[in-house]
Amino acid sequence: MTTISSRSAIIVEDDAKQAEIFSQALKLAGFEVQIIADGAEALTALATEIPDLVLLDLHLPHVSGEKILEKIRTSSHLNDTKVIITTADAEKAFLLNDASDLVLIKPISFNQLRELAARLFQGE
Repeated sequence: MTTISSRSAIIVEDDAKQAEIFSQALKLAGFEVQIIADGAEALTALATEIPDLVLLDLHLPHVSGEKILEKIRTSSHLNDTKVIITTADAEKAFLLNDASDLVLIKPISFNQLRELAARLFQGE
């Protein structure tokens, strides 16, 4: 029997209920999940961890999602990390579309997130 290795995901979301829904969706898509509710804590984690996927809200305490995205895209150890922006701010999301792998505007369907996250890694 072949075992499929799990991918890792960091969810950076300050709304606890939303983070839990995202977590369950990603777990069903085969990810090991870590939830971080604070932008500064996310930067600290991303300095040493190399997740396959970061689910990133833009409006966070202490450090914005925009700054976190910039850090991910300029850190060589995170070159292969995919980023899904999750936000209700459609205007800001549009401006960051090219720097992310996918933008999802809240509210986000559980099934939509699960399926799209899995699709990002198809064929890898």
